[in-house]
Amino acid sequence: TVTLPLGRAHLPQDRIGEADPGREANVSVASYVQESERWLDLPPAPAAREAGSNDTILLADDNADMRDYVRRLLEADGYRVIAVANGREALDVARFSLPDLVLTDVMMPELDGFGLAQALRADPHTRAMPIVMLSARAGEDARAEGVEGGADDYLVKPFSAKELLARVSLQIERARR
Repeated sequence: TVTLPLGRAHLPQDRIGEADPGREANVSVASYVQESERWLDLPPAPAAREAGSNDTILLADDNADMRDYVRRLLEADGYRVIAVANGREALDVARFSLPDLVLTDVMMPELDGFGLAQALRADPHTRAMPIVMLSARAGEDARAEGVEGGADDYLVKPFSAKELLARVSLQIERARR
């Protein structure tokens, strides 16, 4: 049984402040609304990137819901997306189609994200391909392991749509330079 007292009579008086219902709450609410709208089947927003961009992203994630969500985010931002369910499929597709970026989950069947990154880095045709890893494992050690494992960037789930799109765009631009 959990009991949650209502009101503020149970709180120490020196810890009670006046709430500012203005600025900070509105910013938080707006970001949550924007994020939740991306989960709905709404028409995609106009592409925020250059018109005519044909950048291709190879997306590897064994979770169908996550794969579909990320695919829709990327397509709404103007990317062409090839989505696969595991690292083995991703490796085959990457070698055949040479995408502009690989976006991969870490934990997948058949070949995980680290194995995929290692195989891509070992192949002269895919060695320079940018790789962004997605993982539920947070913290400095997990990020370091991701980068040491061959990733150019490491994004922790849950992530904001805005951050994902910014990091993908950044990695593609860095690879071009």
